[in-house]
Amino acid sequence: MDDQGGVTIVWLRRDLRLLDNPALTEASRLGGPLLPVALWPHDDAAIARTTPGVTLGGGVTAGVGPAGVGPDGGSPDRGSPDRGSPDRGAMTNGLGAARRGAPGAAARWWLARSLIALGDDLRRRESALVVRAADSGPDGAAAAVAGLAVEAGARRVVWARGADPPQRAEDEAVRGALGDADIEALVVPSAALLVAPDAVATSQGGPYKVFTPFWRAVSGGLRPPDPRPAPKVPAAPPVVPAGLSPADLERDAVRPWAAGFGDEWQPGEAGAHARLARLLDDVLPAYADDRDRPDLEGSSHLSPHLHWGELSPRQVWHAVAGRLAEAGFETEAAIGPPSWKEAGPTSGLASGAGDGLARGDAAARGDALARTDALARGDGLARGGGPGLAHGAAAFLRQLGWREFAHHLLWHFPDTVTRPLRGEFAAFPWRDDPGGLVAWQHGVTGYPFVDAAMRSLWATGWMHNRARLVAGSFLVKDLLLPWQAGAAWFWDTLVDADLANNSLGWQWVSGCGADAAPYFRIFNPVTQGRRFDPDGAFVRRWVPELAGLPAEWVHEPWEAPGDVLAAAGVRLGETYPAPIVDHGEARSRALTAYEVVKLSR
Repeated sequence: MDDQGGVTIVWLRRDLRLLDNPALTEASRLGGPLLPVALWPHDDAAIARTTPGVTLGGGVTAGVGPAGVGPDGGSPDRGSPDRGSPDRGAMTNGLGAARRGAPGAAARWWLARSLIALGDDLRRRESALVVRAADSGPDGAAAAVAGLAVEAGARRVVWARGADPPQRAEDEAVRGALGDADIEALVVPSAALLVAPDAVATSQGGPYKVFTPFWRAVSGGLRPPDPRPAPKVPAAPPVVPAGLSPADLERDAVRPWAAGFGDEWQPGEAGAHARLARLLDDVLPAYADDRDRPDLEGSSHLSPHLHWGELSPRQVWHAVAGRLAEAGFETEAAIGPPSWKEAGPTSGLASGAGDGLARGDAAARGDALARTDALARGDGLARGGGPGLAHGAAAFLRQLGWREFAHHLLWHFPDTVTRPLRGEFAAFPWRDDPGGLVAWQHGVTGYPFVDAAMRSLWATGWMHNRARLVAGSFLVKDLLLPWQAGAAWFWDTLVDADLANNSLGWQWVSGCGADAAPYFRIFNPVTQGRRFDPDGAFVRRWVPELAGLPAEWVHEPWEAPGDVLAAAGVRLGETYPAPIVDHGEARSRALTAYEVVKLSR
């Protein structure tokens, strides 16, 4: 079969951009009419955000603050999760949907708008984007893509190689369906990662399970290919198959609780580049210090743009490297092994590039780390700019490394979506506490930092990295509830929900995954709040019923004097719940439970 001529379909899966898009570039090179297509997952059985109301102890309704104020500080009709007890079966089904590649509710909101933005971009280039509804999973993708190809009279379909288990299954199924229809399948290398997840191995030929040696192997001499410009997209065929309209996508994706998402996000390639520009101009110089502060704008917020492929990691890498070069810094010196303060996994519990969790173990301090320390001080490296930029870039680039590590692990251990990587944790004695799960999900645990974290997630579809760490630790260690329940909730409520990052993040905080935090490391939500939200601004924004409390008491209102509570209008158990668990007692209970795991080794 000749390379040239005939209709070509380019299937845009999670590479929703024109710049640096290998599949689009290759499809455009082939000549002949080109039809870009995307799939819309019309089945949403995993969505569990619409359950009925439930009242917790003390007369406090889940997710509702005082005087009719919702947990996001707005009116209840903006979408507070006070519609009740999420079904635990639905949570399990949520991870089942994740394994099929079905996005959760918040991610569907993002996907709809990203597809609309991409369609607009293509129309401005006299092309078109056909969006077809499809069942999630490999059979649904195969039927939709092959059906479109036959309908369009296409000679070939081009797409980028998948990295996670659902995409890999789709690749095989779509290739088979196209072969049955005598249509060529052309799968090109993806730009979704800096390094293919199966391209790195230990000296024994196996996968890495610890980040520092993984990153040392990957980053040694790493120079990702230069990002490619947008190709000249050939015209669409004269007859374009019917697809879903923007109105169809809006109708299928939008829910009342997502009304505030548009105030926080701009899905699409233009929004991604605006976020990248903000990172370079405003965030990067102070990133190493501010990234752990949810009361500050110190995170990149690039994670949803990277997940949906509105921006490639090599575009980000080269943008940061370019900014370093402008300031006279060497990029290679910025990617040595991290100090413990700067390491940690991405999304799920951490939110993707630049928004990872902090590990508690000290990383190896080899020559590369010495170079990083020197770079942070600016010793002999700077010809312009300041050491803050170099230190921030060093911390940020390593977060891209954690994203790579997450995909490396999921490639080799696909069952970790639902099962612990460390097999002994299968014996862990998790509790069954639906009321505790509801309180955590809806941000009414009585611990202000945890509640602010969970309410911010509901209102914006995103949660700060430090808040994810503390909220995750509270679920699995204070409440002793299974990490899978937290992973399912995050899958449904995060706009940046990513299968690899979600799995790594939750197993990390639970102590049962690769390079995980020791199980006995249990975060105190009060001391974490005081350290990372010292003035209480984060809590006051998302838990407005505590806004009148002084900083001294805002993270533990149950210890505040009665007159201070009265002056702030706080009545524990009425306007704000008392703690649903005593942290000291919960810590002891968790450590006792961990003994079961130790005995099962």
